[in-house]
Amino acid sequence: MGVKIMQKRTFKKAIAILAIISILFGVIGIVGVFAEEVDYVFVAPRFSHLIAADNNLQSFAGGRLQILGRTEVRPGFRATVMVELQQNGNTIMTWNSPNTNIMLASVSTEHFVARGHQYRLRLTHRALDANGRVLEEIIMFSRTVTVN
Repeated sequence: MGVKIMQKRTFKKAIAILAIISILFGVIGIVGVFAEEVDYVFVAPRFSHLIAADNNLQSFAGGRLQILGRTEVRPGFRATVMVELQQNGNTIMTWNSPNTNIMLASVSTEHFVARGHQYRLRLTHRALDANGRVLEEIIMFSRTVTVN
């Protein structure tokens, strides 16, 4: 009876050791797959001046797209948003928010497009200081819609 208990403990230890080894090799293998040589690393804080960066693209009947881009920044800074409408990955129209000294910038418009293509928005959200210098910039994409 004592031999069977010892065999069970030894078996459990062997399984535990194999599990640990496979986990370690799995992690090392995953890290090794994604490792690549880079010349530099630039770390930039996100949302240090921006509060919100929103977008919406809606497709309606007749090839009508409803387009919305909105940027909000912290008090004391100026917001801008540039909205690019892309057809199959190529920019076909661009809108910029009005050039004002406010904390909220938005573009809200409608545009008619050709059917049978995919559309998305490329948005550049920016926070500017009082001199117009860019403090933070984030580029985002909307969802893709197919207009039939």
